[in-house]
Amino acid sequence: MKRVLLICLLSVIPYFARAQVTSFGELYEKYGGRDGFSTVDMAGEVFQAIAGNDSSVVMSNIDRLVILINEEHDAGFDDDVEDMLSCGGYSTVSMIRDGGQSVGLYMKRCEGTDDVEFVIAMFDGSDSLVMSIRGDGLSIDQVNSLVNMR
Repeated sequence: MKRVLLICLLSVIPYFARAQVTSFGELYEKYGGRDGFSTVDMAGEVFQAIAGNDSSVVMSNIDRLVILINEEHDAGFDDDVEDMLSCGGYSTVSMIRDGGQSVGLYMKRCEGTDDVEFVIAMFDGSDSLVMSIRGDGLSIDQVNSLVNMR
């Protein structure tokens, strides 16, 4: 009986030993630059330059935009994204599911500042993409305008 209990305990240790990813920054540090992953990282100055003299509040409020693309379907990445969204203080703004595909928009207000982070997570069963848009006082309407820009 003791042997069975010991085997059971030892079999669950790897589950608890796996470090939880609770922020997009941790996710980026873990997967950015790895084989099978593509990244895009744009600082706020890029968006301010694009806005130029146009007083586009949408562009001038963005501090950073980062995209992580999992091109080789690393299941650990998908699990880490789920951990980040469920344990990192993100609230679900919207979720669309169609068959094996899903797109979710999540939001997190950063404590002590006006910074807001929006995360868009897309999964289709083979590839997955996670995008973080962070800025000072960003609203859902501003992110929607940015996504729908032509």
